[in-house]
Amino acid sequence: MRPWGVEFEEFVRARSHALLRYGLVLTGSADDAADLVQEALLRLSASWRRVRNKDDPEGYVRTIMARQHVSWWRRRQREHLTAEVPSPVHEDEHELGEIWQRLRALPARQRAVLVLRHCEDLADGEIAAAEDRDVLPGMTAKRRRRVRRRAKGTLAAVCAVVLGWGVLLAWPAQRVVVNAAEPGRNSVERVWPQAVFTMLGRSRPLAAISATEVLVWAERGTIEVYDSASKRSRVVAALTQAPQHLAVDGERVLWLADGYAWVAPLRTSGKARKAGPITAEDIDRIALVGQYVVWSSPLDGVWRMRIDGGAPERVAKSKGLQLVEWPWATDEPLDMRTNPTRIVNLQTGRTIKIRPAPGAEGLRCGPTWCTGTRGEDAIVQRSDGSWNRVHRGLPGYPYHDRFFIGFGEIYDARTDTTVTFEGAKLGSSGGNQWSQGSGVIFWTQGGGVRVVNLAAVPQP
Repeated sequence: MRPWGVEFEEFVRARSHALLRYGLVLTGSADDAADLVQEALLRLSASWRRVRNKDDPEGYVRTIMARQHVSWWRRRQREHLTAEVPSPVHEDEHELGEIWQRLRALPARQRAVLVLRHCEDLADGEIAAAEDRDVLPGMTAKRRRRVRRRAKGTLAAVCAVVLGWGVLLAWPAQRVVVNAAEPGRNSVERVWPQAVFTMLGRSRPLAAISATEVLVWAERGTIEVYDSASKRSRVVAALTQAPQHLAVDGERVLWLADGYAWVAPLRTSGKARKAGPITAEDIDRIALVGQYVVWSSPLDGVWRMRIDGGAPERVAKSKGLQLVEWPWATDEPLDMRTNPTRIVNLQTGRTIKIRPAPGAEGLRCGPTWCTGTRGEDAIVQRSDGSWNRVHRGLPGYPYHDRFFIGFGEIYDARTDTTVTFEGAKLGSSGGNQWSQGSGVIFWTQGGGVRVVNLAAVPQP
């Protein structure tokens, strides 16, 4: 019997572990799961009297967690900047790394369905309520059957791990994908040799600047420009921690810290200076555009502010749109399964109607190319629906409306070229990790960091 009628403190004691398990499956991180539960319980405490009378406080909390996770996912875009390059995946003594990888490969909603049904033993109607108040139980059952086919043979082990809280370190870090593709087949070194180089040390690439330059976060706590031609770097700014919500053009870099946007020159000497107040929690994407910093907030349109000072203002006709890559913005849905309907050029007003391929869900589109899912397959399609192809998982928006990155491959949609890279090759210790920034993919190799700079790939 679930403790619906007990006081708030008793409810927290009784259900916090179950909620943490649910948060773990949603996020893949024990720390993020704890944050998600804390945020949801804070909201519940403010509404406890009203929610308790509905006899379903746990369903209320799960709904908050699911929606908050989607909001966080969109804001972070699955990228977490750290001071160090990722080290190899930890292999736990229970040898469940493959299970975690298979579960991690599922979309967040499908992971949630698995744990709610097979670990928490909820009925389809309860799962539908926890996921989304508008989802019909029949749809949930259909989705669960599809998930079960994809994760066949792993459910018992997954539930044992999640319920036991014994091997959390086995969960791979975000932005880490293990690839079992044939080594050397269309390798990036063979197809785009000019785009690959090795940096000594443990600097972490942040963004591509030019064909030979990348912005990096150095071990000593500085943002630097590394030139792969000269193999030298120059310091741009010293920070107390890795930057958040970074944007770069050919002349400047901008980041958010302490409630402000900071900007520093890349080509000339000069100190970083405050550009104006911007709260990082309100940002999901950010860009430098001329004398402006431009960003979007979830469900709040696209905003801009002069970097030499001034008040934020919403970009004209951007309400309800999310920034993709300036000047393009889209009406990205909060539900990750739903397709957007249009992508808009905020400079010219040109609008491109997005036409999903038959059966396509969860499209994320640039002006020309989209990626999404169709049944159990991932697809790439043109935004106008005139061409589509089944392709291995390539999540998220294209870089420069051209490159998709995922599952150990880089796909160039303009040339229909797929390349692999060594950092994603399956190894005897469980696989190497790779990560990415804006236009850069990197992994540890030997005593340095191997980097793919997409800005160095020739135009077709």
